Amino acid sequence: MYAVVRTGGKQYRVEPGQRLKVEKLPGAIGDTIELTDVLMVATDEGVTIGAPTVADTRVVAEVAEQGRDRKVDVFKYKSKIRYRRFAGHRQHHTVLLIKEFSGPGIAPPKKRPTKAPESKDAPEKGMEAGSPEAEVPTPVEPEAVVEAAERPARKRPARKAAAKKATKAAKKTTTSAKKAAKKTTTSAKKATKPTAAKKAAKKAAKKAPARKRPTKDKGD
Repeated sequence: MYAVVRTGGKQYRVEPGQRLKVEKLPGAIGDTIELTDVLMVATDEGVTIGAPTVADTRVVAEVAEQGRDRKVDVFKYKSKIRYRRFAGHRQHHTVLLIKEFSGPGIAPPKKRPTKAPESKDAPEKGMEAGSPEAEVPTPVEPEAVVEAAERPARKRPARKAAAKKATKAAKKTTTSAKKAAKKTTTSAKKATKPTAAKKAAKKAAKKAPARKRPTKDKGD
């Protein structure tokens, strides 16, 4: 069951028990409001369309909340004349809780029977209160626990051990390769170092006196 209602210049599809946010309506929280502009009503018997509204039909609702929306900034601007206006606005709204529909040919909704909650201490079916079986319950182990106890312990697969060995061997090869590379670099550095003979020749060249160039006479 649902209906189409018009309020605040807008149309809404409503059902019993629905919370609806509409434009502000007069009333305090907890007051009942009747919406008379019902454009259409759909029930189990059929659909009734108004012309423009359904006669003698109304939607009963309760005011659940009176509030305002978020702030909206309003800015007006005109160029070359120094016109600027800034303002804020928060639109008022009302939240309604739809209760029921009233009108000719509209039956009230049927209430579903509620079941009483079963207590945890109540005895199971087929067991009397005075019987010894009902007083002392027999513990029953679940099948999953019994199966887990009977199963043998699982062994780790051999793949993990093989993978560990492979990783250790790879680490050893990388360390040996690093050591060999260090040895080659140190030997190359030693080969490039100057020998003792070269060092002596350099020292002798520094100690030798510099040759003077012959000067020309000015009279020549």
